[in-house]
Amino acid sequence: MVSPARSQSNPAPTPRTKRRAALASESRPKPRALVVDPDATAGTRLSRVLGALGFDVHTLRDAARALSAVSRRAPHVVFLDVSDTDASLDGKGLRALREMRAADEGLQVVCMSREPDVQVAVEVIRERALDYVTKPLGADRVDALTQEVLDRCGLLEDVEERLHAEVGSRVRFHRKSLGYTLQQVADRTGLSVSLISQIELGKSGASLLSLHRLARALEVPMASFLADD
Repeated sequence: MVSPARSQSNPAPTPRTKRRAALASESRPKPRALVVDPDATAGTRLSRVLGALGFDVHTLRDAARALSAVSRRAPHVVFLDVSDTDASLDGKGLRALREMRAADEGLQVVCMSREPDVQVAVEVIRERALDYVTKPLGADRVDALTQEVLDRCGLLEDVEERLHAEVGSRVRFHRKSLGYTLQQVADRTGLSVSLISQIELGKSGASLLSLHRLARALEVPMASFLADD
């Protein structure tokens, strides 16, 4: 469960990451993250990565205030530093983990440490944290963890469904720009009115052949249904 840090620095988010963040901000409120790290530099760096991934981020340096912050902000995920854990398995980080898990069993918590420890890992597992990772976390690692969180919370967008909706909206835009009815497009393409309507509503994916016929009927390049603006 202990995951070595992939990099000593946080690389810029990938284009895929930026695209996911943009989609999340356009379609729904931002997911919320809480970063609890006594190291101000590390906490700020992680907060920036989470922000680039589309999260609304709140940062704390004092783990003793974590439970209160969770109650006020209801984060979807907490990144919690437990580096101060001593030999008796005590420390602000682990105490905060126990308090948060007692208050909300469904809360997703990622525990972080400068130097991983087997006993701490066992305790973290016992408290059902999402993961126990080594600091500093690279952007790719944070991206993977947050995708798991979004999936568990039912917030991960279905890329295929969004693609169907985007293609459908573009087909509808070009049809209305020409003033065509569904029946007129059906006559020009040989596709049924029902299928064209389903495509426009994003309820059905269009095959390449269907897109080719629609492009010819609407007098636009087929790429206009797919290319990013």
